Amino acid sequence: MTKSFEGMNMRNQNLKTVVKKCLKRIKLLVNRFNSTSSNESSSSQPPAPKPIPYIVTGDPTDIQLLFEFSERYEKLYIFGTDETAQYLLKFFDECGVRIDALITRLPSEINLSKKNVGVIVACYEHNAYNAVNSLKKTGCKNIYRPSDLTLWATANKMRPRPRERMWIEINLADHCNLNCQFCDHYSQLSKPYCLDISTYERDIKRLAELSNGHIGILKLQGGEPLLNPDIAKFVRITRKYFPKTKIKLFSNGILLKKSETFEGGNLLQAMKDCDVSLRLTIYPLTIDIAEVVKTAQQYGIQVEEITNYLQGAVKADSDSLSKLEAKVSVKHPFDLDGGANKYEWINCYQLNESIVLRDGKLYTCPQTAYIHIFNEKFGTNLELSDDDYIDIFEAKNYSELSEFCAKRTSFCRYCAVHKRSPHQWKTSTRRIDEYIL
Repeated sequence: MTKSFEGMNMRNQNLKTVVKKCLKRIKLLVNRFNSTSSNESSSSQPPAPKPIPYIVTGDPTDIQLLFEFSERYEKLYIFGTDETAQYLLKFFDECGVRIDALITRLPSEINLSKKNVGVIVACYEHNAYNAVNSLKKTGCKNIYRPSDLTLWATANKMRPRPRERMWIEINLADHCNLNCQFCDHYSQLSKPYCLDISTYERDIKRLAELSNGHIGILKLQGGEPLLNPDIAKFVRITRKYFPKTKIKLFSNGILLKKSETFEGGNLLQAMKDCDVSLRLTIYPLTIDIAEVVKTAQQYGIQVEEITNYLQGAVKADSDSLSKLEAKVSVKHPFDLDGGANKYEWINCYQLNESIVLRDGKLYTCPQTAYIHIFNEKFGTNLELSDDDYIDIFEAKNYSELSEFCAKRTSFCRYCAVHKRSPHQWKTSTRRIDEYIL
């Protein structure tokens, strides 16, 4: 009798567990597909959803499910009426997935009731309920509605940047006076290298010609850019060709005080004259960061933000400085065999954001621009292809540049985006295991 009761209790506990899981799943589905009348809006694109972690910009699990869905059906369609659907179509095309048609109205001439037909609904949640119901009335049974975060991230990444949203970074020095693990510019692995000023002026002049002398932000960085003794001249050249663009100098601040007497001129004075702001990255060092900020502010230089990656950016005041947490770095592992899933690329936070200008070419991320440093250090051969960059001297206009930056390149096959992870800052071992799976 006792054994019988024990068995019943065990079955009851198992049943309770199953029921809890089912209820949780039902709740998720209801929240995802249902839309109350109070939430309905004429707007097709709501405010950007909050990204999940810092190291990705979309919903990795949903992206994976979306592509698993796309593989099940012989015929695949996207249903949507605005640019969200257009950019989702572009995303599938970049990933080599054939979409048979983009459906913009119902009923459609296409028979959607067949078993081998799948339809992806490119509508945000406030419009999704009506869209899904309309598809069901046509007899369509195989429907997938991506999350709002997936739709937003896909459109945001696939949309070519207008000039005011284009941010371009330039290494003035590849090497650094620190030794950080996971540096995605490979600065701790680099031999001493400073950008040639004549090469820089040639490139920045051409970039100005293509963009009418204005983009959103130009970032002067490294490595540690203050290791380039001519940095004051670089600042003045940049402002010469981009009179209205925001120019930001990224630095760890260690050499800032000494930069008053650099060979190429007083950097702080050049920054003041050219309205260049300072952006500091904080490391767990003995440097007095408050004194660094004070030195810059004595020249009237704007110290806009103190960057500490996962913590975000804070203003350069004493109260904010006291609240800074320990520096966090992100590991960007490579799949040395080049086997990364094509769709994972859309979750890369650097995509269409961290655009690099180097030697007359634009690269979509620092990994491609500086991979030669990695290859030389570790004897690897992560190859660059012609589609991994665009030559600014061959480009005819700004549109060509912005279109290129919103594309997947061949090098993306090496990046295991889904395996990126944050770590507390520490010094680098300069071993390859910092960069591989």
